[in-house]
Amino acid sequence: MSASEGMAKCDLLVIGGGSGGLACAKEAANFGAKVVLVDYVLPSVRGTCWGIGGTCLNVGCIPKKLMHHSALLGLCLKDAKHFGWSVSEEVKFNWKTLRDNIAEQINCTRTAILEELQASGIEYINGQACFQDKNTIMVNMKDQSMRLIQADKVVVAVGMRPKYPDVPGAREYAISSDDIFSLETPPGKTLVVGAGFVGMECASYLLSLGFPVTLMTRSPPLQRLDKQMVSLVMRDMADAGLRILSGGLTTSLCKTPEGTIEVKWEDLDKKLSSETFDTVFYSIGREVDIEHLCLDHIGVKTSASGKIVVDLQTDQTSLDNIFSIGDCAAGVPELAPVAQMSGKLLAGRLFGQKKLHMDYKNIPTCLFTTLEYSSVGLSEEKAIELYGEDGVQVHHMYYVPTEFTLAKRDSSKCYLKVISSTEIEKNTVLGVHFAGLNAGEIIQGFACAVKCGLTLDQLLSTVGVHPTVAQEFTKLRVRKGDGPCPGLPDYFG
Repeated sequence: MSASEGMAKCDLLVIGGGSGGLACAKEAANFGAKVVLVDYVLPSVRGTCWGIGGTCLNVGCIPKKLMHHSALLGLCLKDAKHFGWSVSEEVKFNWKTLRDNIAEQINCTRTAILEELQASGIEYINGQACFQDKNTIMVNMKDQSMRLIQADKVVVAVGMRPKYPDVPGAREYAISSDDIFSLETPPGKTLVVGAGFVGMECASYLLSLGFPVTLMTRSPPLQRLDKQMVSLVMRDMADAGLRILSGGLTTSLCKTPEGTIEVKWEDLDKKLSSETFDTVFYSIGREVDIEHLCLDHIGVKTSASGKIVVDLQTDQTSLDNIFSIGDCAAGVPELAPVAQMSGKLLAGRLFGQKKLHMDYKNIPTCLFTTLEYSSVGLSEEKAIELYGEDGVQVHHMYYVPTEFTLAKRDSSKCYLKVISSTEIEKNTVLGVHFAGLNAGEIIQGFACAVKCGLTLDQLLSTVGVHPTVAQEFTKLRVRKGDGPCPGLPDYFG
């Protein structure tokens, strides 16, 4: 319906078709609400574009995990002969095959999402939304027509997009996480700038897929995570061949006659250096792009960083009928499952007479580097900051996965620790940290236990599943500082 043909009305308008927006729209429809979902993706700086599903499906969690799995399969091929398999010595990796298969899987998922929306009675509009007032939204369609929609309630869930530095040549020649999964040609010799989650994970799988990778970071990597665990991941990546330029800051990028990219940078001492790369990948953070929504026009408050200010209990903005969830909301962890849960709970409160609110404590996470690292709860540094050194105890150990033994894989960074309160009667678990195989799968169960108030005594009295790496948590008997950290293999429990 064009603007001149009248105004469509709905109970809920959701702006953004990512994890949070989809979850909110579907849950609201389940409660009988009339829902309209508006989604539009601006092309990346380098022109990459995609459809519904948000960052997670299209240029985030899903393609990342598939590339990570491909990297792990490469390691398994090296191990296979030690487990009785005769594998051809000529093992080759094909970037195009992996890229195309990932794209096909994502396309299938997008089709399934659209079919599910239709089956749920949700109207999907592929257009760019702009608020006219707090209840009226103008949607600019791709064919230049416009639609007016009046909604009782509006949820903004537009996510974030990668940042680019203000450096000559960066936008012309570098890529971001919006582009890395759809490169037409293999990345080749790659410079990854930034050592957050995205930068570290991409550097890891590119390295394991056989590409030379240099990681440039101005500040310590993964600053919000446990420092000891991060050091294990960095050591593992360095041992695998990662070159690390600490303190580097790019100053310019330019294309060479050979088609490579010349990067100039300075270190902390202002010393200038330069080198050529096939691909330069910036991963220096993300930012909200909400100017087109015209939120300031209707009085929705935003933070200094540009995010939408919300009440973390209710997800409500400064206007009573407009809500915001996910990465674009200020003070909210930037994780797809958080957005998804927030959207579902918000819809339940708005249309299902539910009262549950999002709990941002003890949210588990996993870093999908070759040495996977997962955690839930507090880092060792944060626990000491909150409770003092005398209020915290850390039990830890190294371990050898049974899967590593025949191939004699390096297990020197396979490590776990549990941080708990020193209160004798409670000794509540404050943090669980694990580096090794299937880290994400393992931490999920512990996240539930920690959420339920797990104590150290309960953990150590649990019978382990043998032989698994997860059972090592039940063997933690040595406190950090009380003696050497155990680490000998214990194949028979």
